[in-house]
Amino acid sequence: MISKKVGDRVKDLLENYPHLRDNDNKLVATIWKEDIIHAGFKAKSITALHFLHIFADGNLTSSSAIRRVRRKLQEELPELRGKIYNKRHKLEGEVRQEIIDFRNIMKGTHDSGNYQEYYDNCTRIEEGLDHKGS
Repeated sequence: MISKKVGDRVKDLLENYPHLRDNDNKLVATIWKEDIIHAGFKAKSITALHFLHIFADGNLTSSSAIRRVRRKLQEELPELRGKIYNKRHKLEGEVRQEIIDFRNIMKGTHDSGNYQEYYDNCTRIEEGLDHKGS
């Protein structure tokens, strides 16, 4: 189908179109548009039903492969990272710590058999999450 490897295609797009670095949906759509054109179709005139047939027949680059390659490229090549890459990775550490804290709280109260305390802790954590989102 496409002779150029997925990694090369994704890298070229990330280098030349910075707006694709933070949006996997746009990146996948761009690759799929190339796939459709390469297969001999006119991207602007293809029907949704025809697109679904092409998709169902496996004639488009796997979206999971595209995302996986993008993640790996951005991990290894900082110049291909988007604007939200560092923000997302900073939050990753905070979320991991919240999960660890949550597990420790739940383990301690659940193992002790004190289900009211378990329920209260769940409620407290849910309320805390609600306040962080606002």
